[in-house]
Amino acid sequence: MIEHSFHPEGVTIPLDRIELTRQLPKTVRGSPKYRQMATSVREVGIIEPPIVFPHGEREGWYLLLDGHVRVDILREMGKTAVFCLIARDDEAFTYNRRVNRLATVQEHLMIRRAVERGVSEERLSRALGIDVRTIRNRSNLLDGIHPEVVERLKDLQIGQGVFRSLRQMKPVRQIDVVERMVAANTFTETFAKALLVATPPEMLQVSPKNKAARTMAVDRSCCKLCDAA
Repeated sequence: MIEHSFHPEGVTIPLDRIELTRQLPKTVRGSPKYRQMATSVREVGIIEPPIVFPHGEREGWYLLLDGHVRVDILREMGKTAVFCLIARDDEAFTYNRRVNRLATVQEHLMIRRAVERGVSEERLSRALGIDVRTIRNRSNLLDGIHPEVVERLKDLQIGQGVFRSLRQMKPVRQIDVVERMVAANTFTETFAKALLVATPPEMLQVSPKNKAARTMAVDRSCCKLCDAA
């Protein structure tokens, strides 16, 4: 079973109820990175929510584990609240070691939320520093993916190739493959592609016209990983 490091549903928290766990350098507001992030927040809002943990001594308060610059920018803008993810672990070192950036599924959800708010793909592209095609791919990441698979993978950093392989399988096979990946504690694109190659044609969304050609696309190391699972 995958142990999630935060509650993915999140909650909106007043900024004056968030206590910092570290102080930002006095010079940070003059840095290019700070100015770029401030522009992004003004343009499209918060894409990656801050991470907090319930304060053990002050009811209704939270400790800020990740997102100090974002919170500072919001306070400078005069904002009063921010949507946050709630961590299960209040040890900042442990948290940062385990999750050093937003999980793949969470990133998808944040981009979709921005698009639904009316933010264009072009604005997202400029704000996040990635091309429009990447924005579109990340926005459509979970198309064709079974909800149970999403639930199992929602707290992990996974290459988009894993989802491309899963999307070619029928739901029952998607679930089976993810169970194998969990059991092996291996979530690489190579392993997912190996399991795709080993999938019987009747368990694929579209039966391959040339299975031999499909098999040649994966090297023997992939097949060994598949057999080991």
